[in-house]
This record gives sequence, C-alpha cells and structure tokens, in this order.
Amino acid sequence: MEKLKEGGVTSWEILKEVADQGYSDGLSILKLIETIERSNKPLLLEKLEENGIAEVNFLLRYAALISIHIIVVRAFSLSIRTDDLHLRPAIDFLRHRLDEAKNEGCCGTNLAEAIKLFDVADKDPRLPILRHMRNKELAHLARYGDTVKRSTYNELFGFCRDTSKIWEELSAGLVFVDLIDPMDDEINEYREVADTFWSKWE
Repeated sequence: MEKLKEGGVTSWEILKEVADQGYSDGLSILKLIETIERSNKPLLLEKLEENGIAEVNFLLRYAALISIHIIVVRAFSLSIRTDDLHLRPAIDFLRHRLDEAKNEGCCGTNLAEAIKLFDVADKDPRLPILRHMRNKELAHLARYGDTVKRSTYNELFGFCRDTSKIWEELSAGLVFVDLIDPMDDEINEYREVADTFWSKWE
C-alpha cells in the first residue's frame, strides 16, 4: 500500500488550521502585491525622490517582494517532515479523504477544485523558476547558474494570485469562513487603503 505523504496534516482539525493560515497567507501576499504596485507609480516615485526618501520606498518594496516570494514557494515544498504544515501536505491529506468531506461538514466540490488547481500550479513552468530563485538568492545564497532565468514581476505576481485561489477554494470547502468572493472584496478595500497611504506623498 502506498505510504501517504501528509507531513503534519493528519486530521481534519489540523487541515482546517492549515487552511486558515493559508487563507491568511493568500490575503497577505495579495495585499503586498497591491502595495508594491501602488508604490511604483511614476508621480509617486518622482515626489519621493524630490523629498530624499526614495530609498525607503525601494527597501519596503524589496522586503515585500522577498516575503511574497518565500510564502508562495513554500506552499509547494515537498512533504518530508512530520511537522510540515504548508499547502502541499494539506492537499495530500485531501486526496485520500475527499469522500469523507460531507461527513465532516465540508464541501467536496470546493475541495476537489482546490486539488485540481494545486495540480495545475504544481506543474506550472513558473514554479521551478521561482523555486530556483528562492533557493539560490533568498532562503540561501549560492551561484545562480548562467543558464537559469530569473523570475519577472508578472510571473511572481501571477503565480501568487493563482496560489491564493487555491487557498480560497480550500477555505471555502472547509466552510469555516463565509465566502462570497471574500479575497476580492478584501483586496478591493485594501487597494483604497494603499492608495490613501501613498497619495499623501504625491
């Protein structure tokens, strides 16, 4: 019989905890993307330069980029330890127990969609690029390799948005949060907050 690779996700209760954290991670990286994009407008950059504080904005963007990169790549790390609690062990747990979802008060349709979206993302050509950059420049420091390309902002942001959708479907399936496009709603509200913050400098 195939040995299940579930990491630290060994019960529905733990799965819900992991999904809750993943939902929070998804919102965080989407908000950080909005922060980065709003802080990169030409007029704002010009005003910050005039006031001698452009470096602060650069460092904030740099920190945000590293943060979202690490968060999104770790979601797809292999489940090799018994205390791993990221997205992959959560999906691995679900694969073998999807038929139990209804008995657990969960929505199998959303959970199946989360598995489907994960499998697509796991084969996405952007992931190995992002993983290589995480391994060679962010979590560790090593020779990058002359033949390996670096990820673009569009690749990173797009993959982050796709991964957030997986967390959203996982959360919806576990019905511990009332979901009616909640990430979109929260991001729309946050976008206004970020605009208010940065517009003070324009």
